Amino acid sequence: MRKSNFFILLGVIAALCAGKANANVIGFDFGSNFFKIVLVKPAAPFTIVENVTSKRKTENYMSIGPEERKFGVDSLTLGTKVPKTTFT
Repeated sequence: MRKSNFFILLGVIAALCAGKANANVIGFDFGSNFFKIVLVKPAAPFTIVENVTSKRKTENYMSIGPEERKFGVDSLTLGTKVPKTTFT
């Protein structure tokens, strides 16, 4: 059995054993260029959380300053000024 099929089967078994869910779940999808955050509520379809610019995916950039942290496009513009504290 392939590894991916095993995990799918394990997930189905866990879902059948768990019964009805009573809690919210948050999921993170970290890709090589972008990341997404998903919110799943009981008895409702999942929702992709939008960032401040109303996009469903955010670029994988982060800047760390003395007083704040910036993510996405804000970090990319700050990265030209302070390249030592900007990460991709």
